[in-house]
Amino acid sequence: MVLDAITARISNELKSAACYTATPGAGCTRLPFTKEAREVVEYLKRIMQDAGLIVWEDAAGNVFGKLEGSCSNLPCFMMGSHYDSVIHGGNYDGIAGIICAIEVARLLKEQQIERKRDFIVAGFCDEEGMRFGTGYFGSGAILGERDVSYCSNYCDASGMTIYDAMKAYGLNPEKIKDAGWPKNSIGKFLEVHIEQGPVLDSENVQFGLVNSIVGIKRYQVLIHGRADHAGTTPMSMRVDAV
Repeated sequence: MVLDAITARISNELKSAACYTATPGAGCTRLPFTKEAREVVEYLKRIMQDAGLIVWEDAAGNVFGKLEGSCSNLPCFMMGSHYDSVIHGGNYDGIAGIICAIEVARLLKEQQIERKRDFIVAGFCDEEGMRFGTGYFGSGAILGERDVSYCSNYCDASGMTIYDAMKAYGLNPEKIKDAGWPKNSIGKFLEVHIEQGPVLDSENVQFGLVNSIVGIKRYQVLIHGRADHAGTTPMSMRVDAV
């Protein structure tokens, strides 16, 4: 019965979070620094507080909940995921990792399990990179790898920079460096996430532990050339970018 109650609570919280979307009835669209992002962050804050956590939002738009341990000076145990989504994404992608982390914190507190380290629930902002073409914004910020120049350099399809989007959202991009955590203050990180490949599904396995994951590198390439008519400009007169 206890497990049934936990399952029901997680299910209900995921259903509630799914309501915060720009595309109701057509998947989850929750881009960073939007109305939907603000709504889901406020919702996460409420259920973190209800679970007995100390709650705050940082300068990058990440939301955290802390269950204090007896030795808060030790590197913390962090658990969570991202709350933003792709366009027409799934209702569990990212957000399930945050909801499950809140449930773990709730159980640790309810069952009075002794802890030396702080248990931190993390909800990261703009990990998908759907709006500005970057990604890992929130996690990069806590590592100290985001600054004002970064925020000013990238823009969405309408031409709005991360800097201006943050201001409209209620954050101060000039303080983005304040989101950085001290080196070695995060001891372990655990993320519960949906499988985005076919392996577990094809083998009818419900859970898996990740031992390797795809690595992604992004590059910016600036190409100098000149646009000419492809059919009538002689090859000797072209300024071909390649």
